[in-house]
Amino acid sequence: MAEDLRDWWTRKQVELEETGHRKFVKKVFIPSPAELPAAASALDVKRDLNKERQERAHMCTQEGVRAGLKAGAIAGVVTAIPVLVGVRVVPWAQKHLNYTAQALLISAASIAAYFIVSDQTILECARSSSYKVIEADRLKSSEQRP
Repeated sequence: MAEDLRDWWTRKQVELEETGHRKFVKKVFIPSPAELPAAASALDVKRDLNKERQERAHMCTQEGVRAGLKAGAIAGVVTAIPVLVGVRVVPWAQKHLNYTAQALLISAASIAAYFIVSDQTILECARSSSYKVIEADRLKSSEQRP
């Protein structure tokens, strides 16, 4: 009974909107996704495309984070060795580079490497995935043509 009433109400609203009688009347209730008419398939396609884009963006971001972490760790080790050896061997470094300065030198190199590599990786992934999508769309459109 409730479903029949809801279906009747939905049909009536669609009829009123098609005839133009409900142009300026505000809707009282917000329809749930289950109550949307069958014409909402275009919205579903849009949602699917948006979801696919979000998944690709998330994948590219994850790749960028991984690459940045690797580069940051390598840069930290490569920077730490000369800084720590230099502080022990070079007399000027012994006098002027305290523990804070040593930490700043090492962390600055690590942070810079992380951000540079992650940014490059994210842009490269986004560029390649957009090219793949464009090529796939071209193939689909060329296959549909007679």
